[in-house]
Amino acid sequence: GSEAWVKEMKDRRRQLRTLLSVVHRTPAEDLSPVLVDLYVQSLTKPPTKYPGSDELEQYLKGLGSSAVEPLGAHYETVAPRVQEEILWTMGRLDIQEGLPLVRKGLTHELPRVRMAAIAALRLIRGQDAREELRAFLNDEKDEAVLMDVINQLQRLEDPRATEACLTLIEERRLPLTALGVYLATGVETVPEEGLEKHMALLLRALKEGDASTRVHVVPLMARLTQRASLVQLSPIL
Repeated sequence: GSEAWVKEMKDRRRQLRTLLSVVHRTPAEDLSPVLVDLYVQSLTKPPTKYPGSDELEQYLKGLGSSAVEPLGAHYETVAPRVQEEILWTMGRLDIQEGLPLVRKGLTHELPRVRMAAIAALRLIRGQDAREELRAFLNDEKDEAVLMDVINQLQRLEDPRATEACLTLIEERRLPLTALGVYLATGVETVPEEGLEKHMALLLRALKEGDASTRVHVVPLMARLTQRASLVQLSPIL
């Protein structure tokens, strides 16, 4: 009710005053590590004395590139869950100097941390991340991570995302169900030389896929058929 809301507002004002007090008494050269320390602490415990992580992140944006080094130092010592959050934060800060840390995250042993690094790479590099993300597909083994890379490529409107997804399914590195999840758009960008191979894949999906997959395969096959020659159509004739 209203009493709880008033209490929450008072708590937030108190937390903000405490934070501003720290900012005012901290020398400028020490401010970045101090604020980053508070931010990382906020990722592991609920806000009491200081504001929560969302509000503290806004202060990190004001620090700019000076936040990168202390964030990187914390990344080396914290638990994977916090490493994941640090990578997401680096992406939202959109600082080029954070790319070395993001690329380090791409090699992390845990898939969810690699996925955070993939998202951060897209956020920082934008369209320029497309080639690097496609190259990442070559050695990645985890299915969830592969699907996430395809998703990031589609968000970047990469014309080669559909081709990459089809290839991964043909190599049996992604399941047939990925046809329905990721191939709603982009069929027109599939190279001509790949159509015959892809038609064979879609025929396999019609035979082996579940009902949901088959529902998505039929319109996809129709769209590819419009572009295929008689020779390329031979697998389904």
